[in-house]
Amino acid sequence: MRKLHVMIAAVGVSASLSAAESSRLYIQSTEDCYADLLVLATRPVAGVAAGIEHEGTGVLLLDILRGEAIQEAEFVTGSIFADGRTGGSVTAILSFGAPIRSLPASEAPYRIARFFYGTEGDPTTGTMRIAAPVGDSPVTTVEGDAGRPMTPEELTVDRTPIEVAVPCPATGEVPFNRGDANQDGAVNISDGVTIVRSVYGLTGDRGCPDALDSNDDEKVDAADGIYLLNYLFLGGPAVFPPHAIRSADGCGSDPGGAGPLRCFRFEACP
Repeated sequence: MRKLHVMIAAVGVSASLSAAESSRLYIQSTEDCYADLLVLATRPVAGVAAGIEHEGTGVLLLDILRGEAIQEAEFVTGSIFADGRTGGSVTAILSFGAPIRSLPASEAPYRIARFFYGTEGDPTTGTMRIAAPVGDSPVTTVEGDAGRPMTPEELTVDRTPIEVAVPCPATGEVPFNRGDANQDGAVNISDGVTIVRSVYGLTGDRGCPDALDSNDDEKVDAADGIYLLNYLFLGGPAVFPPHAIRSADGCGSDPGGAGPLRCFRFEACP
């Protein structure tokens, strides 16, 4: 299996303390096609805003999955960069009110997010790094125990090279069941909730945004959640094909052909 060699790069971060004294933000690959955004906290961490971007052709960021460390965070948002799916960012705040909740200092790293990659065509060697600033706000930020950004002396960004094995899952069109947004094999109210959560950045699309596009207008928005729930409970128009209440009965390709939304991975279809 070929390897995609990836490199982490810091963005405007330096350190005057030793690595053992400062918290550490870094990425690591432990499974094929995944890159984990990790924080090794030497002091309590109340929030994180960071991302990963890569260069090179044929490598696509398909989804951003919430890590175990931020499952109970009061605010989480993740977004895939619009410029050709070349990366994405995640922001998490554990709590807004006093007392501020934090991840305790720990010798073991916290997984903040998992970035899932696929390949298209013949992927080339590229680089992967902690992402550059997005808009006017830097994304390489870790909040300390008082809810303030850590200083460069308190936070280092690791530059160690990592590898992600490719080829990852085929990123051509794969069979899917429109409406089964959470890919659990059945279309029900939880899928409407998944669509709305995805629209507001609280969860990813699991590599198949086409499955979330209930009304088949080639975009995922709140209207898709409303359309699905209207169909399920109020006798509204049916979800557009391919669709069935059970994914095993409805797996197929988009009869309208490839559009802006695609399906790279769908776990509930063979």
